Amino acid sequence: MQHVLQEDAGYYDPADHMTVESIARAVRFAIDSPENAMVEMVSIRPVRQVRR
Repeated sequence: MQHVLQEDAGYYDPADHMTVESIARAVRFAIDSPENAMVEMVSIRPVRQVRR
């Protein structure tokens, strides 16, 4: 994916994207939710918005 962004947009900055660890922690949070809680949807986005 990185090379696709590099070719299409002409740049790739890892700081613009979430890490695998961040995604894994969010998914783990949903999996570890209490039995009386229903997680219907998970939407994960980076806090930093890229403006170019």
